Amino acid sequence: MRFAIDSQRLPGATDELNPLDVIAADDLEIRQMRATYYGLVREVDDQVGRIVAHLKRTGQYDRTLIVVTSDHGETLGEHYVWGKETYFDPAFHLPLVIRDPRPGMARGRRIDAFSEAIDVMPTILEAIGAPVPRTCDGHSLAPFLRNETPVDWRHAVFFEHDFREVRTQRPEHALGLGSDQCCYAVIRDARWKYVHFAALPPLLFDIEADPHEMRDLAADPAYRDVLLECAQQMLNWRLSSQDRTLTNMHIGPGGVFTR
Repeated sequence: MRFAIDSQRLPGATDELNPLDVIAADDLEIRQMRATYYGLVREVDDQVGRIVAHLKRTGQYDRTLIVVTSDHGETLGEHYVWGKETYFDPAFHLPLVIRDPRPGMARGRRIDAFSEAIDVMPTILEAIGAPVPRTCDGHSLAPFLRNETPVDWRHAVFFEHDFREVRTQRPEHALGLGSDQCCYAVIRDARWKYVHFAALPPLLFDIEADPHEMRDLAADPAYRDVLLECAQQMLNWRLSSQDRTLTNMHIGPGGVFTR
């Protein structure tokens, strides 16, 4: 994944040490970068606290749905990577805190079930009484907020990433790929993580035995069946998650029928 590091060099950077180059940085500099990042997290926490205090002071707290999350995580130097453009857990394991002010909703409950960023939109729409569009891939988290656990909740998370660099072509040149081949899709369940590249060998990690994702098992014949099952799940997900804007509609006698 060194290409992911080099691709983050600042425009016009020289061969001198770059703060984003964790391969060349020493331990002290990496610890300083992490400390700076933690300081930014603290700043966000303080500002969220100011917003909550204002809501309480103005009497709006008990009629305001509060959702605190982020768009991505950070690797912070793990695997010699700094940033978000990677398939490792720290890059996509996001915080998600929801406070629903309606009576009967859970308070202080921690959920370890899989959720995705696409669940936030239907959760908000349901809370305000708005319809959830059929094209929405996510599912409302409202049952968890009601201290319920849906029986058919997802067993895994899926995500994709496009790591092409149109201007610099650094990943393309480093890996010998065309720009349209610079992409991968990931399935991650309670035990396995499967990374499927468009034009590179796949990766397979046993999260239970190897939580830091240090050993790729994809080429091990002992895990062939696991690899095949993950690939089939990936294909099923891709097929069922296609654009559904005009699906479940039929034009015939009486006009358009929609289910």
